[in-house]
Amino acid sequence: MAAPRKLDSADLLRRLRARRSELTAQPAPADRAAEDAAASLAPAGPGIAAAPADLTAHDVATMSLPDVEATAEVVSGRIEGTLIETYRHLRLVMVAAAPAILVAIATVWNAGYAGLPSISHYYYTPARIVFVGALVTAAAALLALSGRGAQRGWLDLAALFAPLIALVPTRIANGEVPGWDAVCPSSADCIPAEAYASIATGVAVWFVFAALVISYGVFAALLRRSGRDAVAAQVPRSARATWTPLVAGGVIVVVAAVAWIWARETFLDRAHLVSASLFFVIITIVALGQARRTHLEPDPSPPAGWWHRFVRRLRREIDWLPRIFTTFPGWIAFLLAADIVAGLLVLLLDLTAPIVVGGRAIGTVFLVEAVALVLFTVFWGFETVRKWNEADPD
Repeated sequence: MAAPRKLDSADLLRRLRARRSELTAQPAPADRAAEDAAASLAPAGPGIAAAPADLTAHDVATMSLPDVEATAEVVSGRIEGTLIETYRHLRLVMVAAAPAILVAIATVWNAGYAGLPSISHYYYTPARIVFVGALVTAAAALLALSGRGAQRGWLDLAALFAPLIALVPTRIANGEVPGWDAVCPSSADCIPAEAYASIATGVAVWFVFAALVISYGVFAALLRRSGRDAVAAQVPRSARATWTPLVAGGVIVVVAAVAWIWARETFLDRAHLVSASLFFVIITIVALGQARRTHLEPDPSPPAGWWHRFVRRLRREIDWLPRIFTTFPGWIAFLLAADIVAGLLVLLLDLTAPIVVGGRAIGTVFLVEAVALVLFTVFWGFETVRKWNEADPD
């Protein structure tokens, strides 16, 4: 005869809740008072004496109410501990992604690759494997990190852009990177033809990845709306927070696919810069949202009419804006926004000439990108510390 199947934590907790409902629904006879008092002094039943991992459905069905309560507390604590550790590890992956890129650059710096115009140029060096791996890993961690706030959708959208930053490299000029001396047919910069095969493979995988992510998001949203997903139903989320990033992501993927098929040169020219810019803009928005929630409570009595609600919200946002500098995420958002503006000015005004720092020439674009990576790391480090013991982060 086969041994009774031991219950996993989730199934055990469901059965414990059902058993508790069953016991609390039963009318207690008058003469049970003395028995209950005696039971509280008796040795523990199977729910306490046995480890939760060793319990079976029969054990749960024969438990008393005190045993059910005690075992449910133990199992809930175990599940919460697992969730907390999972969140910690995912957030630490996010914190480690940017330093991994900077360490890889530092490793090849004195091997003939010092002072390249930008961090993106290190794609063409031995640091490429770390550059690509760190960004793809960060994208996976961003997708895995869940939450109850509107920032979840923004982070999912950022996760779509992160791999594309690595998979489509920046343009380089002849001799700009050691070992890539005659890669462009003219004096203009280009993406070397030698990189086309790996780019095509990476972009094809990215389209599949993006389509799967968006398809799953739509499926999960419809399942939630139908009420068939009991787990998702416990996580409150507005329809706007759910569908806005899905629609935006879908539009972006469709536009990218059209450009890849019918305007590939334009795609190759713009994909890296656009993806990197949008990625850091989204992280700035998320940081700003964290600062906003610190001081701006929901409007307790919004007025009727969309125009009056819009005016009220605009006034509240303007009143709150000066307080952005009273929170750490607010400062990060401000500095990231300033860094993005500085980067755009550098590119638009062609201020890409290197700056001499400590006797070494460092590209202005390199400095802008390095500051963005450091601020990204600091923001996620702060969020990791702030939510270190949270199993249900917002």
